[in-house]
Amino acid sequence: MNPITETAQHPRERRRHVRQAYGGELHYRQTALKRATAIDLSPQGVSFCSDGPLESGPGIELFLTNSGAKITGKIRHRQPLADGRYRIGVGFDRADQELMEVVIAAWNSQGP
Repeated sequence: MNPITETAQHPRERRRHVRQAYGGELHYRQTALKRATAIDLSPQGVSFCSDGPLESGPGIELFLTNSGAKITGKIRHRQPLADGRYRIGVGFDRADQELMEVVIAAWNSQGP
């Protein structure tokens, strides 16, 4: 089964790439390594659920479990959720955007 499926794009969306639903596990590190579930993914960034709001400022490292890819980026937004967790949006560093294009293309070519 393909772990990534295309999601609808909002009409006023300014992103260059369509975000794709991604329910895969990822690990992230600012100070300590933690596990999270991704919500969506594109070559430019990812959003995931976190137990806390996370710190802005220094970068964040992300490890996508299904691909073994290590990506770096910066937290772009934090949104509190009804269940007490936070939706975290991370923008990837420019160099890692090319890596993510390759990873997403490989996942999409696997088919269902």
